[in-house]
Amino acid sequence: MTDSSENPPPREATPLAETLIKWGTVAAGLIAAAQAGTTWINGYFSERNANIAAVQSVELQKVKDQSELAKTYLDLILNDQTTPQDRTLLYDALSQLKDHPLQAWAKQKYDANRLYMEALVRNAQERAEATRIKEESQRESTELKLEAEAITLDMSQAKTEADPAKVEELREKILAIYARISETEAAVSVATITIEKSASNQSVGSKLPELSNSVGETGDTVVALSEKITPDLLRPLFAASASQRIEDNYTYLQKALQEFRVSDPRIVAAVVANLAVEAPDLREQEENEAYAARTYEGKAVLGNTQPGDGAKYRGRGYFGLTGRENYVRMSKSLKLPSLVDFPEDAKKPELALRIAVALLAERTSRLTAALDADDLVAASKIVRAGANPELHQKFAVTYRQVIVKLAG
Repeated sequence: MTDSSENPPPREATPLAETLIKWGTVAAGLIAAAQAGTTWINGYFSERNANIAAVQSVELQKVKDQSELAKTYLDLILNDQTTPQDRTLLYDALSQLKDHPLQAWAKQKYDANRLYMEALVRNAQERAEATRIKEESQRESTELKLEAEAITLDMSQAKTEADPAKVEELREKILAIYARISETEAAVSVATITIEKSASNQSVGSKLPELSNSVGETGDTVVALSEKITPDLLRPLFAASASQRIEDNYTYLQKALQEFRVSDPRIVAAVVANLAVEAPDLREQEENEAYAARTYEGKAVLGNTQPGDGAKYRGRGYFGLTGRENYVRMSKSLKLPSLVDFPEDAKKPELALRIAVALLAERTSRLTAALDADDLVAASKIVRAGANPELHQKFAVTYRQVIVKLAG
């Protein structure tokens, strides 16, 4: 018999209990996994935040460094002691600061300054070339004047020895020299204009000057204006008999306009118009000796203080240079002392055209005032003071014709 007191056999787990056990195990695993994931996520985000902070710190330092560098650049740019060349380099450096608020502005300033610096280099090159030309021309002009003075002494000796053939031979030589002097003096004047212009454009201070588009007086403009005075322009304004003399001598007029730095077309037109009125055939002009002796002898107002001055310094040239004082003044203006000793040379085209331009150059302020007022009668009277309505009218007509041609 079986003892009824023995333990009963274990019960089999029910399906519900098994399910609960399984879910409990899964839940425990999930909880453990979740805890591990949270630890990883926290570590990831901590590391990421640390990286972001490091990058931000670097970027912040970079911005700070750029700001300090930009401030240094700006301080130097605004410093009065900074040269234009250095300022250009500073603009370039500031324009290299990527994403800086002043980058675009600095680039614009750099481009403008770079163009200026390039112009400054060209300016210096032009100045150096003009200086070379001026020095060479001055040296040549000095040598020519010394040669002219030597020939003048020889002419005086030939006159003393009553050798007219020798005198004439020497005069031809001296006139050729006068023509060369006219060319060298013109070259000196044009070069001087270029040097003065380049000096005004050169930056002498620390601040960059504004680039100017104004033309004003330059060597090129003076030359260009004078070279408009051609035989084709002149022939219709003068008598038909003047044609060959225009062809032979017009370059002396061009060089005289350059020598006396005539840059105003109105002054050029006034010179030409007066020539057309006073010397329509462009022949050499000289007053009658006897008439001059009677009229000018002893005239202190003309500087005729020595016996014979009246006849010796009679009216010559296209505008009638008259009187010792005027010959002395003109010899200084033309840098030709020999003109006082040989005043008859004043009627030669090589000198007469230089004298004509020089006389009007001396009276530029009066002439300009008359032209500004469009008072062509007053402008005409600067050369021909007398009342002659017909000649004043001829001046006005010719003047307007020349102005139109020069503008064309």
